[in-house]
Amino acid sequence: MWLPLLVPGPTSIPYLYRLVLTTIEPMIALCGALQSLLYPTVYMSSMTRGEVSFLPEMEFLHTELGGAWLYFAFVEAVVLRAFDDEHLWRFLCAAMLLSDLAWCHSVAQAVGGWAIWLDIHIWSMEDHLMFWTSAPITIMRLLIVTGIGLNGAKSSIQREEDSVMIPNDNGDQNTRDKEEDGQGPYTKG
Repeated sequence: MWLPLLVPGPTSIPYLYRLVLTTIEPMIALCGALQSLLYPTVYMSSMTRGEVSFLPEMEFLHTELGGAWLYFAFVEAVVLRAFDDEHLWRFLCAAMLLSDLAWCHSVAQAVGGWAIWLDIHIWSMEDHLMFWTSAPITIMRLLIVTGIGLNGAKSSIQREEDSVMIPNDNGDQNTRDKEEDGQGPYTKG
């Protein structure tokens, strides 16, 4: 398999964040995409507590929604794994938070508004499922964007700027920190 289940990822992103955002949530997003694309009637019923029927004329919206979730799944499962850069993770998570805000509002709209949705006593099983599979992940993204829980490692660009290529006896090149070489900002020169 060309894409392992969990790559080491950025050293600044803790294991739990990486596990959830590059493995667990992409599967959730893929399931949401498949439900929206293949079973729009079930999706509509679960979102609205059975109050709104699926109309075939509105199928294009389910295709659009499914495509958005496929995009989410790809960014999380592929892009976040491919780039060892805390800044990129933070920017992508910020963009995902914008989508999360819209999705949370749509959940309340689907049942008649925030006053109805906030009454937890009348939540359906689907309401609980949607909340408990989205709220913790949204909070995790917010923590990443604000830098809470990150290890503070340098971005891949900063690591490249802080290293130099030095030829060795074999004609190959080795990378060393500039500080080790006496060229860094914290060395006496």
